[in-house]
Amino acid sequence: MSSSLRVNTIVPSTGTNVAIGTANGTVTFTDSVNFVLGTGSSIFSPASNTLTFGTNDAERLRITSAGSVGIGTDTPGTTKLKIETGSGTRAISLNAPTNGTYITFETAGTAYADIGAEKGVVGSGSADTPVINARGSRDISFRTNSAERLRITNNGTVHTAMTGTAPTWLGNTMACREKFSVFQGASFGEACFNIDVDNANSFLSHNMYYDGGWKIRKSGSPVRHLEIGTNGWTFMTGADGADDTTSALTQRLRIDSSGDV
Repeated sequence: MSSSLRVNTIVPSTGTNVAIGTANGTVTFTDSVNFVLGTGSSIFSPASNTLTFGTNDAERLRITSAGSVGIGTDTPGTTKLKIETGSGTRAISLNAPTNGTYITFETAGTAYADIGAEKGVVGSGSADTPVINARGSRDISFRTNSAERLRITNNGTVHTAMTGTAPTWLGNTMACREKFSVFQGASFGEACFNIDVDNANSFLSHNMYYDGGWKIRKSGSPVRHLEIGTNGWTFMTGADGADDTTSALTQRLRIDSSGDV
């Protein structure tokens, strides 16, 4: 008994959707054919060089003529993979039985970064600790509004408020280009400890920050200010006022460059 079927030519009549005919075994389906598999599952070609897959009589996945894949959407655009879900619905879940899993990013076949479980990325540590890893001598940069705000260099130094070239001096501490603030609690509306610097002076402030003048961060909290620089060490207090308003500073103690108080 033969296990193959060979059809040389079937000439479709008007209204049919199947044409079988070439000697190399090619099967051509004309028009927009819909394969129904089981109950409610389908394979469909709604447009030229476009393929869709459906379940429960609804489209679930589309491959466009450009090779883009849409899941939950029929318009993936130029994005290679676009996923649309309902509000508050998980879009992707990655799971591994042991050691955790991770995603690797490459440029021209060279891996430069990983995101995933610590044990999966570096081969040791916890399978449940999430990590961001820059490979080799690469840095990690954090940006908002397309501007760099923080950089962790490959030797562990942290630079903040990056608006120009990174400092050339490096160490195992935090380096700030201009300013650094620590806020009480998780709210940026609370009192802060601020470090600021210009070419002549460095400033340590409690509940103050510089924005065209020294301003109060939170009304009702103490205002303290220390200036270190060309005039020596100057200790000041500030008058209370509304949030984000200029405070008048009063000198309380000064140690000049000669050591006089």
